[in-house]
Amino acid sequence: MADVLLAHSYYLRLDPKQWAKMRPYPPLNTLYAASVLRDQGIDVALFDAMLARGESDFAVSLRRQRPRLVLLYEDNFNFLSKMCLSRMRQAALTMVGMARAAGCRVAVAGADVTDHADVYLAAGAHACLLGEGEHSMSDVVHRWLGPDPDQSLGDIAGVASMRGGQVVDGGHRQIERHPDVFGRPARDLLDIDAYRTAWTSRHGRFSLNMVSTRGCRIRDERRRVRRAGAIHDAVAVRSDERSGGRCAGARRV
Repeated sequence: MADVLLAHSYYLRLDPKQWAKMRPYPPLNTLYAASVLRDQGIDVALFDAMLARGESDFAVSLRRQRPRLVLLYEDNFNFLSKMCLSRMRQAALTMVGMARAAGCRVAVAGADVTDHADVYLAAGAHACLLGEGEHSMSDVVHRWLGPDPDQSLGDIAGVASMRGGQVVDGGHRQIERHPDVFGRPARDLLDIDAYRTAWTSRHGRFSLNMVSTRGCRIRDERRRVRRAGAIHDAVAVRSDERSGGRCAGARRV
């Protein structure tokens, strides 16, 4: 049993064009969120939708993990997730309903959530994390796992929630200027062999993703770069995971 089940709603099978291409990448933003919570001593588990068959697999994960909280944390580093395909939104809303039916408190985060928080709150989400969500996520999780979980979230910046039938917005939260505080993505939670098999069976090679920056490519004042040592360490880890001594598939997003 985990305190928190982290998940995302990008099912590759539900995107026929991308399924045909078969170039799955792990959900980095979801994995960073998992790392942040684990560094704070919170027990987390992961449901990775990327290669799952559909929402029914999420139901299995809910029964197996029996979490207190569910966080649908979309991968904002993946441009496909940012496209907010209507089928993926429906998958997310279905997962919110499943988590609520299982008795969990539910928070959601992602580009579509930020733009349409009202849709997710109406579907049953208790909290919407707006924009860069790691710090807001931490505040929400600690409140829900604390002595007064029913306390309003209205004072937490970067969070939209419902209170008395009305949407309560905690106001804008400043972005983190030092992205290294988020540590490394919790890749050990992945079924990395499933990704390796998907790549090698179709392409004869294996590719993994990584990021060296956060922020907008155009609005440079918001772009934040990880320190060189952290990037070097990430490349070394990716090479080990690929079991080939190379990281030719790494991408900067």
